[in-house]
Amino acid sequence: NRDKIGPAILFILGSLIILDQFFKVDLFVLVLFALPMILSIIVLYFFISKKKLSINIFLKNQIFRVNIGNQSIYGITCKIIGKQELDGTANLQKELDALLDAISRKEIDLEYVVITSISNKRKSSSLILFKKCENCEDDIMREFESVSIIAKAVSPHISLVPTPSSNLAIPIPQIFGNISYARVFDKVYDVPKSEDSTVDYDVEIGDITNGKMISSPIGIRSSDVVRHIGIFGSTGSGKSNTAALLSKKLAEIGFNVVILDWHGEFKNLLNDFIVFDRQNIIKINILSQSYGIEDIVDIIGDVLQLTDPQRFMLHLLLLKLKGRPFTLSTVIDTLNQLDEGSNWSREVKYALARKLLLLTSRQGKLVFSNEEDDIEKILESGKYIIDLSFLHNIRLRRLYGLFILKILTD
Repeated sequence: NRDKIGPAILFILGSLIILDQFFKVDLFVLVLFALPMILSIIVLYFFISKKKLSINIFLKNQIFRVNIGNQSIYGITCKIIGKQELDGTANLQKELDALLDAISRKEIDLEYVVITSISNKRKSSSLILFKKCENCEDDIMREFESVSIIAKAVSPHISLVPTPSSNLAIPIPQIFGNISYARVFDKVYDVPKSEDSTVDYDVEIGDITNGKMISSPIGIRSSDVVRHIGIFGSTGSGKSNTAALLSKKLAEIGFNVVILDWHGEFKNLLNDFIVFDRQNIIKINILSQSYGIEDIVDIIGDVLQLTDPQRFMLHLLLLKLKGRPFTLSTVIDTLNQLDEGSNWSREVKYALARKLLLLTSRQGKLVFSNEEDDIEKILESGKYIIDLSFLHNIRLRRLYGLFILKILTD
């Protein structure tokens, strides 16, 4: 570094002055000692400064050339990309390890480096092939083609994609030893090609994409609607938007749609749907004998977490009232009048009564009634949203939602 020559010479001269002042060394000896040191620094500077580092990139074949003094290094950088199948069965890391193991057994005169770079909050692994030579672009390309053939054989889901070189292409990790590691950070989904893939869907909701180009449209078929459909994703990933889009598209082709809106978000996404909320909620009688005693006990038992003895007592209670008009309050009053018989019966009875009180609470009375609305007629056709967000008790939401589903299913 040119800026350090001056301070180095001044340091030497300062040292000589100290020797002269304190040790009274002869001036001729000092000059004889200092002159070779100063000349050595100057000569060393000019010798090192001639070794310049330059990088030339041949964009045609993505081959780079690094010039260090009178030596040249030719090479190519390949990004390691994994092709993940939609079913997720491909073991990308195992295939990558097999590829690197196969390369290590090749008899070659090139060198390999795997380097992992981190930029823009993304990690990426690359394989670098390089060689000290002159005008050996053809050798590099032949070796790359050979490695690509090996990759197709031992790791069918791994692609080595040549990339434009940069400063990262210089094989610096070689100097410090094998400190890099290979991982498949970049993945694309391998969508099976099918002639029918664009015509099978009655409802298209988007496209599968790798971030750069559209691969294939995605949607559902009408026959899928009679089955259960799950939409999974982390918070903010678009589950509600996907469900809203499906609902809108299905309604457009003639399906009747009822949405149980847990958090009150769909009424803002689907403005043309009829909304039932706190002001006009559909009331149901969950003890209606038309539902069947077994189903009533199962649903209430699951939501209120009734024990087996409590379920049995509720079942006996509904059998006792069968054929007679009764209300929720009547059920609780009848329960309190049951013969206790033993301490065990008393504990079961009072525990059951305490759990059933939720149904007659202030919020429970908003959705449960002795006089049931004609739900089947109301929801006979069309598109509806039942907003349950005003029910703060999660068990009331579950209980109401399950009975609505039972009514629609029946």
